Amino acid sequence: MQLSIIVPVYNCEEYLNKCIDSILNQTYKDFELILVDDGSTDDSGRIIDQYGQLYPNIVSLHKENGGPTTARREGIKKAKGEYILFADGDDWLDETMCGEMLEAAKLHNSDIVMCDMLKEAVNSRYNLINLIDEGAYDKALMKEKLYPAMLFSYETNAPAIIPSLCNKIIKRSIIEKILNNVNDTIAFGEDALCSYPALLDAESVCIIRKPFYHYRNNEASVTNSYDERLTSKILLLHDELKQQFDARGFDLTDQLSCYIAKCALEGIRKEMLFNTKLPLKQRINAVKKYVNDPRIHNAIKNSEDKIVDKKTKKKFKLISTEKLYLLYMLFRGKEIILKIKGFRK
Repeated sequence: MQLSIIVPVYNCEEYLNKCIDSILNQTYKDFELILVDDGSTDDSGRIIDQYGQLYPNIVSLHKENGGPTTARREGIKKAKGEYILFADGDDWLDETMCGEMLEAAKLHNSDIVMCDMLKEAVNSRYNLINLIDEGAYDKALMKEKLYPAMLFSYETNAPAIIPSLCNKIIKRSIIEKILNNVNDTIAFGEDALCSYPALLDAESVCIIRKPFYHYRNNEASVTNSYDERLTSKILLLHDELKQQFDARGFDLTDQLSCYIAKCALEGIRKEMLFNTKLPLKQRINAVKKYVNDPRIHNAIKNSEDKIVDKKTKKKFKLISTEKLYLLYMLFRGKEIILKIKGFRK
């Protein structure tokens, strides 16, 4: 069997049928589908069991809640395919995704094949693209073209390779080892912590310029949600990524600084705007303590001269000069404008 598709499922009963049906409707049929219920409290577990009873190529599993990484690890234990594709239970696939990506893998003898994505919000949709040219890359070309911008492209202010696991088929021999060594406590950036080491381990990759994968995103709720542990999660992601890169002998210090600095900026924005339990002064003090952590301080300092986006540079400058009230006013002003335009509730 060439392909195993693994879907972690957690409380997504509203969208789960669309996800599973889009997989069953693939033009390529020689796959197994492993559905892993990660301790759902809604009807998701019953839904995957129904599919498991109806289709011989579907396996339904149940486990205590532990997050998507543990669910993926549980699924890969049962997988038999040479390649692994992950999907999330509230997303869906174009019907030719599996066939075209496996055809490219066979044609170019690729360890990893990746496509673009469509981000599907309530009132909009837009492409998430890999910023590396379409085509096949051997190890030499990967070192020349892909690795220098993989984690962060200074020209575009974003990763050149989408960190998601869901737009990639990856040889099981590569991704299984990585999953088995991922820190279970990671709760932010877990896809990046698998995707980027997998690319470093691969001898060949192929990039397809087609948005086969549909990523469902409630932009308003994600943008305005508050997680009191987000800043500590970002610090843990920094440490884990650095460890993975160092272990493979790749110096990605500058890219990692920019990647983490951008993540930290979003954490700071949410702390300032949405931590309603604390008055503004205490929120500012919490941010000040956070940005004085050497990992965040160094990431922002190292990024100031490398990132070309003027708006981001301005925010970094306000942080490094400790003008945090001005940064708050900048964030707050933008929220007001977006509400007036109808993009925020």
